[in-house]
Order: sequence, then structure tokens, then C-alpha cells
Amino acid sequence: MPRAGRLAKVDAEGVMRWADGGGEVALFGVNYYPPFTVDYKAIKEQGLDFSQVMREDVAHFRRLGLTCIRIHCFDRQFSTHEGAFVANHHVALLDELIDLCAKNGIYTVLTPIAWWGGSYADDKAGQQIACDANSFRTLFRETGPGRTAVFRARATDAFTKRVEIVFMQSDGGNWGVDLPLAPEWRTVRVPVEDFRPYWHTRRGDGTKPDMSQVQSVSLGFGRWLYHDTLDRPHGFEISSIKVEF
Repeated sequence: MPRAGRLAKVDAEGVMRWADGGGEVALFGVNYYPPFTVDYKAIKEQGLDFSQVMREDVAHFRRLGLTCIRIHCFDRQFSTHEGAFVANHHVALLDELIDLCAKNGIYTVLTPIAWWGGSYADDKAGQQIACDANSFRTLFRETGPGRTAVFRARATDAFTKRVEIVFMQSDGGNWGVDLPLAPEWRTVRVPVEDFRPYWHTRRGDGTKPDMSQVQSVSLGFGRWLYHDTLDRPHGFEISSIKVEF
């Protein structure tokens, strides 16, 4: 198996082409990121050997004829809030994975992720804290234009001022909103129209959330929301969620 080492460049029309022949780069692969976020957490919790897991997976990728993998690189897990690089286990695993794939003829596509961190990562590492709220999926599907989601919530720590609600549609669209929080219980009303595009969802083209396509809902907060209190405890409670028609 030849090593994946061909160089590529982008032409004037924005097409990526191989530098040695001019042919368009056309690769086939999957998302895969054991050095980061949920994959890293799962492998660590099960007490598995990271190197062995990656070797076995890459062997299967090669057997299936894959020619690339896409790795989400969660910056928060190998940098400080000021942007300084941190050489740690995540970086070592990333280096190992890229080299392992190259030796098996598999290219890597790196997707840098912003400061919001690795979802569901270990809180002790200073990452996002979130809770699975898929049980609210049906309720959100009942929410449509002109309707309002009503939350009864409060902050359990003095430094927590808001909580983030994000839902994903079956077409991959992500929509979210921030809820203001206070130490005392409060009722917060959020019109569907207040949800804004998140992440990969297109902005500025008039696209609206389609609540009938809600696939999952998450309630949580990340320390990227609290730049001035990064090292403080954060928590919240939600006692009820309902829809006003």
C-alpha cells in the first residue's frame, strides 16, 4: 500500500487538484476522531488502549477501501483560552492517527473547531458540560411558528447567568437560543422565532427552523459562554418545559 503523501492544490476555480497530475481530488471516507470529544471520552472510560483501537479501526477502513478520514480537531482540548498551543495526549494521538492513516494510504482532512470545546468531555478538563434532553424532542416538534416554549428554570451557582438550548433537525440544521438565568426560579418564554442558526446552518438566506424535523435537543452550557469566570463552578435546574399555543 503506497503511503498517502501526494500533494494537492486549489486551482483558480476553487477545485482541489493533485499537484503531480492535475486530476481532481476525489476521496471517500468518514468522520473519525478518537483523539477528541465523545470518542476520546468513551475509549478512556472503557479502559481501552487508544493506539490499539486506532490500529484496528484504520485496518477496517483500509479493508473497506476508504481513502480519507475527517478529523474534528477541538481547539479547546489542546489550547488555552488565550490561544496558546498545549502539547498533550490529544495532540499526541492526533499525530499518531495521521501517521497511521498515511501509512495505510488514507488521507486526513482536518476540521478545526472553535473555542466552544469538546461536547460531553470530562468537566475536570474544563470542557463543555451538557445534558441529553432527547426526551424533549416530541415537545419541540409540537412547537411551530407563533408558538412559544416556556421554561421554568434557575441558576444553582452565582456565576451561571444563562443556559443554551440547541436542537438539531434531521437535515443537519442546528438552531439555538440562550436563556437568561437567575438564582431564583423564573419562567422564561422563548418564541420559536427567537431560535437562530447554529454551526453548519446557513445564515442570512431567510431559512427558518422546521420544528417538525427536530431530531434531538440538548440543554447545556459551555465555559465559552463565561469568558470572565472560566474557572468558576456553573450549574442550573429546569423544573418544567411546555409549549404555549
